[in-house]
Amino acid sequence: MFGRLVLSSAVFLASAGFAQSQSLSGMRIGEVFASSVKPAQTPVATDEIDGYALTKWQLPNGNYLSVTRRIDGDKIAYVEVDWDGSASGAVSDFAGFRFGETTLADIRVKLGSNGFAFSNHVMKPMPDGSLMSFNCYEVEGSDAIAVFMTKTTAEGLKDLYESNDVSRAGTLARLEALILAQPEYLATNWGPNRISDPTYVKIASPN
Repeated sequence: MFGRLVLSSAVFLASAGFAQSQSLSGMRIGEVFASSVKPAQTPVATDEIDGYALTKWQLPNGNYLSVTRRIDGDKIAYVEVDWDGSASGAVSDFAGFRFGETTLADIRVKLGSNGFAFSNHVMKPMPDGSLMSFNCYEVEGSDAIAVFMTKTTAEGLKDLYESNDVSRAGTLARLEALILAQPEYLATNWGPNRISDPTYVKIASPN
């Protein structure tokens, strides 16, 4: 049953548009981490793996900010902001995009295409039975990729399966997290090949 749901959900990546800057919560891709303006809060987690260092904070609005940098050179390669599920954290860094409210269908309309996905990281089943989708867009005039992570709950997936109406899939997936990353970092971790919407176009920064 789940295999059928994943296949049906793949339609998420066939219809899309949005504009994005190179920073999230003040953390900028390619910036030297030591000189960046960091949150005042004490990090809730740190780690090092395969030449990269991770630092994670919980922001005042409850959301989580994760920053990954190359240890050699100390430059930021990946920034992610995850919604904590509260109303206070619903406002995102990008005007018109709200965590828990903006749907994948909304993202497609706003950004003009469904973007693209790295072939090894199109969707990810979550422990709570939900399904996370990863819609990616190159940011025009920059060395950054913006990723919109949308979540379809277990109840939503069950509804899609029972109704056999995949056309509603985009309205059930809601914005859960935002990512900015260097293309090389994502290709290394998510696979080098891409699956693109035929109408895909890069997005321009709204700032």
